[in-house]
Amino acid sequence: MTQKLRTLVIYWEDRFRKESRHQVGKVDSCKIVLEIPVTAGGLSPETWEEMAVVNPQLVLLEFSRDPKANLKLLQELQQNFPGTPVLAAGELLESGFLIEALRLGVKEVLSKPLTTEAVQLAFARV
Repeated sequence: MTQKLRTLVIYWEDRFRKESRHQVGKVDSCKIVLEIPVTAGGLSPETWEEMAVVNPQLVLLEFSRDPKANLKLLQELQQNFPGTPVLAAGELLESGFLIEALRLGVKEVLSKPLTTEAVQLAFARV
């Protein structure tokens, strides 16, 4: 049996946490090992330490409606987990923001709400 990818879910809304748990649960190659809520103040140093202990192999990040907060979080992810693939999910995202997100290491952007097919295909490409 192959080892499952340790997946970290970072979310703004609890609805996304539940949705991602449901959809990622259908992907045989991945296992959610930690779910982290984001607040307006971002993530605390303690939260970054908790994530480092888990040492994720994949990050599923929910984009909020605040592009600046999303880009800041992506920069911090790249600093703390360089080379770790990031899949992002959002709705009504501007093209300029998406280009910057890709430059910051996002491997794929999924539309919300997540679908089984989209999640399985994205995870297979990582």
